[in-house]
Amino acid sequence: MNVLATTQKIALKSLRKDPIHRQLYQILREPIMSGMYRPGTRIPTEAELTKLYGVSRVTVRRALQELATEGLIEGRKSQGTFVRTGANILAKHRYLFVHDNTSPVSYPYLQLLLQGIQSMAQNIKFRLEMLATSLGEERSAKDAMVSDFIESADFNGVIALTGYLTQEEVLRLEKRDIPVVIIGHAYDQIVLGPKTVRIECDAQHGLLLILTYLLRLGHQKIGYIGKPLSEFEQHRELISKIFVNTGLKFDPDCYEPSDYGINPASQACFRLLEKHPELDAVLCLDDLQAVGALQYLRSIGKKIPQEIALAGGGNFLEEHSHFDITTIDHRLREQGSVAAKCLEDMIAGKQVEKHICLEPLLIKRKTT
Repeated sequence: MNVLATTQKIALKSLRKDPIHRQLYQILREPIMSGMYRPGTRIPTEAELTKLYGVSRVTVRRALQELATEGLIEGRKSQGTFVRTGANILAKHRYLFVHDNTSPVSYPYLQLLLQGIQSMAQNIKFRLEMLATSLGEERSAKDAMVSDFIESADFNGVIALTGYLTQEEVLRLEKRDIPVVIIGHAYDQIVLGPKTVRIECDAQHGLLLILTYLLRLGHQKIGYIGKPLSEFEQHRELISKIFVNTGLKFDPDCYEPSDYGINPASQACFRLLEKHPELDAVLCLDDLQAVGALQYLRSIGKKIPQEIALAGGGNFLEEHSHFDITTIDHRLREQGSVAAKCLEDMIAGKQVEKHICLEPLLIKRKTT
């Protein structure tokens, strides 16, 4: 079934506060959530939506990307885009998810978390609202946007990535008896109140796992591609301590700062090996950086893993098996599903653990 027959053309206004792609996203989302468009209903093509709403293809793609990230639609090869099963179940509770989707780098991380959150939908029947913000925005503007939404919106619980809510915002939510689940490490220093829970994966233990594994394979000269210049000093100190715990001496010069993403990591790998051609293994902060490093290593003819081993973090690329990169699984889907279950339990008045820390898993693939 094609939704074009029942879609009414609505003028999208550039003068409205919401960006055009967000207006289109809301227009397409509402009939999905209400059940008007049932699972299996075909969404109009990009060309059809462009003509129907008088917007650019870039705008259409951004709107569809947000729907896909939220788990409401899915593409089927050679068939088109369809409403996903379970996307429009009757909502018992409404949850707010505060996150960052302003950068393509965040998409794999978000998609896995959202898959975990949505996996609980069939059982606990919630409706998920998305609030996209960015740590890169001016802090006052970001705080104002989140605060306004918290004051005006009606929802039963909040899931937020670490760093995207302030202590004051968490306290205001608790005063309204709204439970909060924060996903990620406690660098935001949020004090957990009676209605606040933190879920994370022990990333430090994950790095220890992969270093120990590389040592068993005989690697001794290991470099690290890490965080951007603005964040790297404190992180380099942490990485150094973990290296020492495995019995390795860590040369701080073997930590190469990198912006997030594939291309910056490829450039970082070039700089790292230019300084230290003797390295026999490279670790990366996440899997996207590992892809960038892999591309550079292949471009200079390095045999992997015979000449140099490579590993990433996060297990973002499990559906892209052609990369075959050894990594640490941060169990993102499980973090998402546990977050949704914790919210439901707190709403029901049940006791939940204040701090849930999942153990990471070492995923061995062909790059080591």
